[in-house]
Amino acid sequence: MTSSDTNITRPSLLIRLRDLGDEAAWNSFVDIYGPFVARWCQVIGLQDADAADVTQAVLLKLMTVIQQWSYDPSKGSFRGWLRQVTQNVAVDLHRGWRERTAATSEVMNRLINIPDSSVNDSLWETIESAYQREVLMIASQHVQPRVQPKNWEAYYRTSVDGESAANVATSLGIPIGEVYVARSRILKMLKNEVELIESQGLRK
Repeated sequence: MTSSDTNITRPSLLIRLRDLGDEAAWNSFVDIYGPFVARWCQVIGLQDADAADVTQAVLLKLMTVIQQWSYDPSKGSFRGWLRQVTQNVAVDLHRGWRERTAATSEVMNRLINIPDSSVNDSLWETIESAYQREVLMIASQHVQPRVQPKNWEAYYRTSVDGESAANVATSLGIPIGEVYVARSRILKMLKNEVELIESQGLRK
């Protein structure tokens, strides 16, 4: 995450997609979710041409249905709603594969024999990974301005970049204990922020 990523606190991209005029949100949605869906296509065995078609179909369907959602805590969480949407998308895709079996590739022909539940679960896991990445990004945007830059760097380099605490401590010129304290404190702040974001339906 670069400094430019954390300068502006924004609501979830998935919520911003309700605004058809928010071109930046649509582009960012494709940038974040597209690679996850493309990897899912590869994992389930789709060839490049089929994978590109399925990735586009998943994103278009999600873009369409996301505009129907409005925050209402009494109807459950956004995450739960997104899971149901994803499962519906998977079912539609699977049915489509079966309907055009004769015209599809050998790989696609094999895929029609995968149980609906397996396709549902695997696609949801993919969307869930992208969703968690986005939630963490929003949480980071909220938390970073509230901590000292050196502490954030200590957290980020050890928890995200995977550097050793000893190397980071030497680089920053601080005791290694401060690195551990900063990381622990910021991880707790992020956890609390993630819970708050999800409880509010990914509102700003």
